[in-house]
Amino acid sequence: RIGRAIESETLPHALLIAGPRGSGKHTVALAIAAALNCEHKSDAAYPLPCSVCNSCRRIREGNFTDIKLLSKKKDKATLGVGEIRDFREDMFLSATESKHKIYIIESAECLTTEAQNALLTVLEEPPEGVVIILLATECDKLLTTVRSRVQLITTERFSDVKISLIQKTPTEK
Repeated sequence: RIGRAIESETLPHALLIAGPRGSGKHTVALAIAAALNCEHKSDAAYPLPCSVCNSCRRIREGNFTDIKLLSKKKDKATLGVGEIRDFREDMFLSATESKHKIYIIESAECLTTEAQNALLTVLEEPPEGVVIILLATECDKLLTTVRSRVQLITTERFSDVKISLIQKTPTEK
């Protein structure tokens, strides 16, 4: 579903990826960022994202200028309004090397009420080419107004049994 939205350029400007710790939220966010910026996006010979082009490789390595990550500091319990305002200001600057600028906010449930309200302005009227991805383990801690302006994607953690089955080769199953 996400891949089709990216290919048809109908991906929403704001996503909330919610799930327990270790369920792949960050991995999904980076895969979306790579797919949006993949140099082989329109080539059916490659998967989306291809994982081999310069953009995909640099995104995987964390070295792509148009992807910004906001995380709460280890010594802080929350993400404050000042951090969101700085992040928001950057959203109005042109992309440096791609069509899409992606903003990933980790631990979005730690945003203060004031920070969430500051984020609402860009969730309601996003700058062109900006995609905002919120990652949360407890999305019920987000304001209803924030949740109503994002598309929800849920992740779940694989059980140890599922992981062991995935890791076995087809002949071992």
